[in-house]
Amino acid sequence: MRALGHYEARRAAARHRTGRTGSLQRRAGPVKYEVSEGRLYLRREPEEKQPILSRLARIEGQVRGLRQMVENDRYCGEELQQATAIMAALREVSLLVLQDHLSAGIDHAATLLKEESGSDEGVKTAVTEITTLLRAVLKQ
Repeated sequence: MRALGHYEARRAAARHRTGRTGSLQRRAGPVKYEVSEGRLYLRREPEEKQPILSRLARIEGQVRGLRQMVENDRYCGEELQQATAIMAALREVSLLVLQDHLSAGIDHAATLLKEESGSDEGVKTAVTEITTLLRAVLKQ
């Protein structure tokens, strides 16, 4: 078994400490939205923005760290590992934003059709399936 590098050890400790594994958190329902001129605008509550803002703050720190690594002529493998982590974190932010948008868009469409079926379980299933599919595509 190989020893963990400094970066890997810090990540493992952070995962252990916070219980986070980097997966998307599921929300209970769609965020508030407005439709104007055929476009859907999300109106997130502060607690709905927080997971995205927290991830973005973490990414900012990672970018500053990468910049410092380049300035200090660190080993290129470590720089590439940090750059890869930043790209993965940005993909996760993209998926959170997409999940909100899909959820709100499908909710809007379902609102127009809800009178016929009386259930929104299909909407939740559709959002989950689309998000899972897009995650697989984005990781390629």
